[in-house]
Amino acid sequence: MVFISTLTLSSPLYAYNFKQTHKQQGGECRSCHGDDKKEIIQNEKCLACHDSYSQLSKKTADMHHNPHMSPHFLDVECTSCHQGHDAIQNFCQDCHGPISRHETK
Repeated sequence: MVFISTLTLSSPLYAYNFKQTHKQQGGECRSCHGDDKKEIIQNEKCLACHDSYSQLSKKTADMHHNPHMSPHFLDVECTSCHQGHDAIQNFCQDCHGPISRHETK
Protein backbone atom coordinates (compact mmCIF):
# COMPACT_ATOMS: atom_id res chain seq x y z
CA MET A 1 0.00 0.00 0.00
CA VAL A 2 1.34 3.48 -0.86
CA PHE A 3 0.67 6.59 1.19
CA ILE A 4 1.57 10.09 0.14
CA SER A 5 2.95 12.14 2.97
CA THR A 6 1.34 15.48 3.71
CA LEU A 7 4.76 16.87 4.57
CA THR A 8 6.16 19.17 1.95
CA LEU A 9 9.54 20.80 1.68
CA SER A 10 7.92 24.06 2.77
CA SER A 11 6.58 22.39 5.92
CA PRO A 12 8.11 23.53 9.22
CA LEU A 13 9.22 19.92 9.75
CA TYR A 14 11.63 20.36 6.85
CA ALA A 15 13.03 23.57 8.31
CA TYR A 16 16.40 22.53 9.54
CA ASN A 17 19.26 24.51 10.88
CA PHE A 18 22.03 24.58 8.26
CA LYS A 19 24.56 25.78 10.80
CA GLN A 20 23.74 23.07 13.33
CA THR A 21 23.48 20.27 10.76
CA HIS A 22 26.74 21.12 9.04
CA LYS A 23 28.53 21.72 12.35
CA GLN A 24 27.42 18.28 13.62
CA GLN A 25 28.99 16.79 10.50
CA GLY A 26 32.29 18.58 11.08
CA GLY A 27 31.71 21.59 8.85
CA GLU A 28 32.64 25.09 9.87
CA CYS A 29 31.26 28.40 8.56
CA ARG A 30 34.58 28.98 6.77
CA SER A 31 34.24 25.67 4.94
CA CYS A 32 31.57 27.24 2.74
CA HIS A 33 31.78 30.97 3.33
CA GLY A 34 35.53 31.50 3.56
CA ASP A 35 36.21 34.78 5.34
CA ASP A 36 32.94 36.40 4.19
CA LYS A 37 29.94 35.03 6.12
CA LYS A 38 27.62 36.90 3.76
CA GLU A 39 29.09 35.28 0.64
CA ILE A 40 26.52 33.61 -1.60
CA ILE A 41 27.45 29.96 -1.81
CA GLN A 42 28.00 28.65 -5.33
CA ASN A 43 27.01 25.13 -6.41
CA GLU A 44 30.65 24.06 -6.65
CA LYS A 45 31.05 24.48 -2.89
CA CYS A 46 27.89 22.50 -2.13
CA LEU A 47 28.79 19.73 -4.55
CA ALA A 48 32.32 19.49 -3.16
CA CYS A 49 30.73 17.68 -0.19
CA HIS A 50 27.38 16.57 -1.63
CA ASP A 51 28.89 14.92 -4.75
CA SER A 52 26.54 15.63 -7.67
CA TYR A 53 22.91 16.18 -8.56
CA SER A 54 22.81 12.53 -9.57
CA GLN A 55 23.89 11.46 -6.07
CA LEU A 56 21.56 13.97 -4.40
CA SER A 57 18.65 12.74 -6.51
CA LYS A 58 18.98 9.32 -4.87
CA LYS A 59 18.24 10.91 -1.49
CA THR A 60 15.05 12.50 -2.82
CA ALA A 61 13.95 9.70 -5.16
CA ASP A 62 10.89 9.09 -2.96
CA MET A 63 9.38 12.45 -3.92
CA HIS A 64 6.71 12.64 -6.61
CA HIS A 65 8.78 15.39 -8.30
CA ASN A 66 12.43 14.81 -7.53
CA PRO A 67 13.88 18.29 -6.91
CA HIS A 68 17.43 17.12 -7.61
CA MET A 69 16.57 15.61 -11.01
CA SER A 70 14.74 18.36 -12.84
CA PRO A 71 13.51 17.58 -16.35
CA HIS A 72 13.50 21.33 -17.03
CA PHE A 73 16.82 22.64 -15.76
CA LEU A 74 20.38 21.38 -15.55
CA ASP A 75 22.35 22.32 -12.47
CA VAL A 76 19.77 24.52 -10.77
CA GLU A 77 21.45 26.75 -8.21
CA CYS A 78 21.37 25.02 -4.82
CA THR A 79 20.33 28.37 -3.34
CA SER A 80 17.10 28.22 -5.37
CA CYS A 81 15.79 25.99 -2.58
CA HIS A 82 18.42 26.14 0.16
CA GLN A 83 18.45 29.82 1.06
CA GLY A 84 20.88 30.68 3.80
CA HIS A 85 19.99 29.27 7.15
CA ASP A 86 16.23 29.45 6.53
CA ALA A 87 13.71 26.72 5.83
CA ILE A 88 13.97 24.94 2.49
CA GLN A 89 11.82 26.64 -0.16
CA ASN A 90 11.36 24.16 -2.98
CA PHE A 91 11.74 26.03 -6.27
CA CYS A 92 9.70 23.34 -8.08
CA GLN A 93 6.64 24.17 -5.97
CA ASP A 94 6.30 27.50 -7.76
CA CYS A 95 4.81 25.64 -10.74
CA HIS A 96 4.07 22.12 -9.48
CA GLY A 97 2.47 22.94 -6.13
CA PRO A 98 3.45 21.15 -2.92
CA ILE A 99 6.16 18.56 -3.39
CA SER A 100 5.62 15.64 -1.05
CA ARG A 101 7.40 12.40 -0.28
CA HIS A 102 5.87 9.00 -1.01
CA GLU A 103 5.80 6.73 1.98
CA THR A 104 5.27 2.99 1.81
CA LYS A 105 3.94 1.02 4.71
